[in-house]
Amino acid sequence: MRSVEIREAIKEAGLSQTAIAKEINRSEPAVSLCINKKMVSNFIMTAVANSIGCRVEDVFSEYFSGHRYGRTSQAALQSDK
Repeated sequence: MRSVEIREAIKEAGLSQTAIAKEINRSEPAVSLCINKKMVSNFIMTAVANSIGCRVEDVFSEYFSGHRYGRTSQAALQSDK
């Protein structure tokens, strides 16, 4: 999904980036950075995907299929657990 689509889905779910951040005890800027594809955090990306009822692989497919930014190592995706 594109960043704008993720933000729209969050709004449609009746949520906000701030609400997601509070729920997972992370900062709103960190959530925003992940949504805008400026930061990789498997924990935050999974929380965002779950909040809109989607699989993380579908929401942030570029990190799992390698088609946009190249392949992201699984170690990088798991580094913030």
